[in-house]
Amino acid sequence: GKNVWQYGYQGVMRCNECIDCILNSKVDEEKKMALVAEAVVLRGFYYYILTCFFGDVPFYTQRVDCIETLEKIRRLPRMDANETRQKLYDDINNYIEYLPQQRTCADKEARAGAALGYLLMAKFAMWNQQWDLALEPLHKLEELYGDLSQYPISDICFRNKYTKESIFEVQWSRGSGNWVFMMFHRNAYNPDDSYSWIKWITPSRDLIAAYDAQGDTERKNTSIVIDECGWSNYYPNYEYAFMHKVPTNASSIILMRLGEIYLLHAEALAMTGDLAGATEYVNRIRERAGIKTISVPASQDAMIDAILHERRLELAFEGFRFFDLL
Repeated sequence: GKNVWQYGYQGVMRCNECIDCILNSKVDEEKKMALVAEAVVLRGFYYYILTCFFGDVPFYTQRVDCIETLEKIRRLPRMDANETRQKLYDDINNYIEYLPQQRTCADKEARAGAALGYLLMAKFAMWNQQWDLALEPLHKLEELYGDLSQYPISDICFRNKYTKESIFEVQWSRGSGNWVFMMFHRNAYNPDDSYSWIKWITPSRDLIAAYDAQGDTERKNTSIVIDECGWSNYYPNYEYAFMHKVPTNASSIILMRLGEIYLLHAEALAMTGDLAGATEYVNRIRERAGIKTISVPASQDAMIDAILHERRLELAFEGFRFFDLL
């Protein structure tokens, strides 16, 4: 929690400084607005994370240029999370026209494009239960990406950078890699790297059973791998279950991708009473996974249960489950 708070506000501070410097620079107006828009979207992302974890948080958008400003910010009260999200939605909405209308990672520069902006707008609206307000940015995202079926499910394994389905990812290199593989399984580039360190966080038997109950082999094999190890805390050491979505120290950490968009769209439609439309989006996810589609549920509650179940299987180990249950 301390790290999320500290690094989140470091990100906010840097975005605020960038925006102030860019607005006061001599850069030509078109480029200036594109850079400001990018910083506004990234600031929105940091506040998104902060509000997910902490709810009401202090909200500021000014540059820290002196001790007096810093002390003023330190004394800020926490702003209601719904108000924070509404301000962030409006901020991004005011600037998104200046961002390149393309997929975020398409140019391999890891820049915050319009896709990230639209996704954050949808998330802010949905956290505030403004379901109708979320539908427009979700439609915009699908215009940018096209139909999900064109993206192979193998991309979910995140072995490749800049996959076509990716909207926002943190990238690493083999020389300066992440340590998430140590929590998950092995480093596929060097299988013995840190493998003597016991993996305490493992897939649950309940999750494995949920995949098996539907014959959901592709997503199961993408998410979970069975291997031998030198410990037996939760499974026999000769048949131990490991998380499998970060298979190397250079694997990107995917924060947002198109598969989630379809399930957000399903939820927004369900909450506005369009159960048939919601079912269609869930089934597009299931069709790509190669499993049986579902019929339109009898009630809104049953539809939401189906969406939560699908999110669990589609987005396993990507950092969503806790907040979905919350």
